[in-house]
Formats: sequence, C-alpha cells, structure tokens
Amino acid sequence: MSLPGEGGHVDFAANSEEEDQILEVLREELGHVSAERVLSGAGLVNLYRHR
Repeated sequence: MSLPGEGGHVDFAANSEEEDQILEVLREELGHVSAERVLSGAGLVNLYRHR
C-alpha cells in the first residue's frame, strides 16, 4: 500500500563519488536537487545527460 505525500521533494542524498559528481552538476544547474529531480521521468533525462 502506498501513502500519498510529497516524498519526491526531499533532498537528494548522494551515497557515492559518482552520485556526488551528479549532485554537484545538477546543483549548479538547478539549485535545490530533490529526489524527484533525479528519480522521476525528467530526472532520468538529467542522469542520462550527465553520464
């Protein structure tokens, strides 16, 4: 069962060097980097652009 909420708006927390690099680039572009900006449909485009 899933609960409605705004969980995607939590900060993206990097857990590796690769994620740190992604976070740094996205932070320069977007300012605040939420989990949604990394894991949603548009977020997947962000990840692909920075690979």
